[in-house]
Amino acid sequence: VVTARRLDDPTTSEVGTNVTREQIEGLPQTTRNFVNFAALAPGVRTSQEATGEVTFSGGCQNPLAANVFIDGQSQKAQIIDGGVSGQDDSRGNPFPQLGVQEFRVLTQNFSAQYDQSSSTIITSVTRSGTNEFEVEGFATYQPSNAVSFHHLGGNTSPDPETERRQYGFAIGGPIITDRLHFFGVYEGRQDDKFSSVFLGRTGYAARFGQFEGTVATPFEEDIFFGKLSWQPASNQHVDLSASYRDERDIRDVGGQDAAERANVLDITETKFNLRYDWQGDNWSNLAQV
Repeated sequence: VVTARRLDDPTTSEVGTNVTREQIEGLPQTTRNFVNFAALAPGVRTSQEATGEVTFSGGCQNPLAANVFIDGQSQKAQIIDGGVSGQDDSRGNPFPQLGVQEFRVLTQNFSAQYDQSSSTIITSVTRSGTNEFEVEGFATYQPSNAVSFHHLGGNTSPDPETERRQYGFAIGGPIITDRLHFFGVYEGRQDDKFSSVFLGRTGYAARFGQFEGTVATPFEEDIFFGKLSWQPASNQHVDLSASYRDERDIRDVGGQDAAERANVLDITETKFNLRYDWQGDNWSNLAQV
């Protein structure tokens, strides 16, 4: 039993919870979506929708009222219905977990710099390269025969494909020692899931029976993140980063919706971020594009 008091930050009125790199690496989860760790904050809950989307919310508000910031860059979706890009209307992850250094979950009293949110905010800091060359990776594989199905009512149809693959690597190191460093991440994911199509009414089997059965609904995602960190002087720091996400999802199948009614969701997203931090004796300035 470990007993400790909560550490309060006297420099801000924000109410928040820090999630460290040790927690991100050590706590288990099956999807490697770093947003799941937001549940460590009091009053914040995460949930997985029937479509596979992972959402988080706080203050008893809708998940659309939350937002995620990565290195100060808002991840709010500007096209779909207001959720977080890469999370809302997606089975995937908004950002590779290997690229997250740490983050903070803000639930109350956050400042106006965090826009497009009225409930809960995740503000994350990405990893950077160091003077040591480092490489790390991971791989997860779940074969179809690891999932067992019970066929009821005399149904002898073969088991559907339910393979799941997730893998990735990170690499970082120096370009100029103590001055210029690089860091890069790639994470890929494929989920082979299925939906069951059935008529729901008797008397139509002769005309539409060929549409019944299991329909594959695969999902595939590739996420890249790269970062250059330059320190021209001891009190100045420049970061230039870019992220790219490409995913394909087959959805809206099942029940009375046959495979011909499926929607194919193709999403490609590219983001760039340039930050310049300058610290003076009695002042500081942060510029970001």
